[in-house]
Order: sequence, then C-alpha cells, then structure tokens
Amino acid sequence: MGLFKPGWMNNDVDKALHAVEKLTNQSGLAKAAKNAPDRRVRMKAVEKLTDQAVLINIVNNDKDSEVRITALKKITDEKALAGIAINNEFRNVCVEAVSKLTTESILAEVAKKDRLGFVSKRAVEKVLTQASLVDVAKNANYIGTKKEAVQKLTDQAKLLDLANNESDSAIRLTAAEKLNNETSAQRVFSEIAKNQNNPSSIRREAAEKLTDQGLLLELANTEIDNSVRLAAANKLENETIAQKVYSEIAKNERDYHIRQKAVEKLTDQALLLDLVKNDHNTRKESIRNLSPESLKNIMLFCCDADTSDLLKKIGNDVMKKEIAEALSNELPKGFSELFTDIDEYKKISEVFKYREEKKEKTSVTCGTTERWTEKYGFNFPPFEG
Repeated sequence: MGLFKPGWMNNDVDKALHAVEKLTNQSGLAKAAKNAPDRRVRMKAVEKLTDQAVLINIVNNDKDSEVRITALKKITDEKALAGIAINNEFRNVCVEAVSKLTTESILAEVAKKDRLGFVSKRAVEKVLTQASLVDVAKNANYIGTKKEAVQKLTDQAKLLDLANNESDSAIRLTAAEKLNNETSAQRVFSEIAKNQNNPSSIRREAAEKLTDQGLLLELANTEIDNSVRLAAANKLENETIAQKVYSEIAKNERDYHIRQKAVEKLTDQALLLDLVKNDHNTRKESIRNLSPESLKNIMLFCCDADTSDLLKKIGNDVMKKEIAEALSNELPKGFSELFTDIDEYKKISEVFKYREEKKEKTSVTCGTTERWTEKYGFNFPPFEG
C-alpha cells in the first residue's frame, strides 16, 4: 500500500465508506472489495464492481457470507454460478447461486454433481423436461436427488424403463410406485423384494407394496431374510399362514426387534403357548399376548407337582417369575372368574403369590451394607367361582 493508506482502510467506517463512494475505477474498487478490513466497506465496494472475474473471486474467497452474496447477485455467467452452487463452502451462497440459474442443462448438471443434497434438491425443483429428469435420476450423486427427479417424472415409458433397468433398487422402487400399470408395478416390487443383493430396507419396502397374494405367499414361505418374510406375512389375507410365519420368525430370528414384531402379530393362542413353554427368547412378549384363558393354562402348567425332574422344576420356576415380570405383577381384570375349581385356584395362588427376596451387598472399603428387595408374583383376589 506504500507509505499512505488508502481511504477505505481508515478505522473510521464512515470515512472508509466515503472513500469507496469516490472510487470510480474497477481496479481501485477491486482492491477495496478484497482488502478492506470492515465488511460494510467491502460490501460497498462490491456493489460498484462490474468485473465478473473479481466478483467470482470474492464469492469464493471472502470470509463473510453476506459479502459473498452481495457479489453473487452481480454475477451473470451461469456456468460460474453452477460452480459456485456445487463448490462454495457457505450453504446460503450455494442456495442463492441455484436460485439465479435458469438454463435447464446447467440445472441438471448441478443436480447431478452436488453431493450434499440441499443444493441438488433445489436444482431438481427447477428442472422441467422429462429427458433432463431421467438424466438426473440415473446419474445424480445423491440418492435423495435421484428420487426427487423420479417423483417429478410423468412419462410412463420412461418410468417403466427406470423401473425395469435401473441398477439402483431404490430408484427402481420409486419408479414402480408411479406406474399406472399395476401388473408391471407388482412384478418390479416382487423382483426387488426377492433379490438378496438389495438392501434389506429396500426389500422390505418392496414387499410392503405387494398385493399379489401368490407373490406374497412365496416370499413369506421361502425368503431367508426374516424382516422381508415379516413384511410379506403382514400383507397375507390367509391369517392361518401368516400366524405360522410369525411363529417361525419368533422362534428362529436372532434379531430381538424382528422377533418382537413377529410376536406382536401373533394371536393364535396355541402358537403363543408353545412359545411361552419352549422359547425363552420370546417368552415375555408372548405372555403379553395371551388371552386370560391361555394365561390360566400356562400358570397351571407351571404348577406341575412333579419335582423329580430338577431341570423341569428350575424351568418352571423361571417361567413363573417371567410371567409376573411380563405382566408387571398385574393380573388381568376378572382373572379369578375363569376358575370353577377352587383347588386349581388355590394351587395357582399359592405358587404365584407375592414373594420377597432380600439381598445384601457389602462394601469392604467403607464397611457399609446395601439392601434391596426384589418382588415377583401376584396379589390374588378371593375365589369367586
């Protein structure tokens, strides 16, 4: 800057602004726009700039987003605006750059190249031609952008082509959902749901779209992925088969959440009782779905008087406690009314009555003892049979 500071470097902002107002040459304005310490002074200089290269430089390098946007508003080159939209580090600058774009091919390029989603989403909103939307649907970097493009498509031939031939299963699914030909849509849903190379989440979603009972039955009976089987079983009209599938999933699936969803769908009391007796992993969830009558039966089962089989006795004791825990120590309303035999009722009430287990835990370091009580069982009302 030499021995003398230019006026726009003055610490007094008003004087610096006045100095910028007097500038008329683009070279001097460019220096002020790039180097003035106060953002207000830089913005004032930018407002007087017309040099596109300098404006682009400021949009890409100024430390203040408002200065960048002030410069952006003066840029007219759409290719430059596209580069800014894709690469600028300030989100609001990117969005503002997209808002200035009007050329279809450039908007499509922005939609395809952006990796963050929020820019490409706005670009797709401005894309109108079916050909450009297909281009974005096939080639965009961001999956959300691809889906947005497909959602805007109305050309059935182009949608069918995407549904049949696109490599990305999520795009195939989105395209199939927009098909007017339900037979074609069902075929695509089935193909996606059956293909074990597709992500489980996409396969489940495809199964949920199926209505063809033959295809659903095939999935429910033969599919390896139990989350997909579950989705198919949920759509079956044959409730007997659906209940059988839920039971198999509950017994064999390792994932707790999938097992739990399967048990929640079970209403067949025989299948539920089988799970309660033989499957520790789903016992509590199964107990909660039992009818009062089935609950009575399983409680009588636990009261087996034969204590010669130690393993059976231990298993029944565990089951008693888990029944109490599953029902949060609350018997169903009117439970006692199910009994006509006072001896049965006494047997159950004796076995399942409230018990207390006192435990002690001693701390060696401080010499204190911690006590707590664990309760399980039920408070039984008087016999009303």
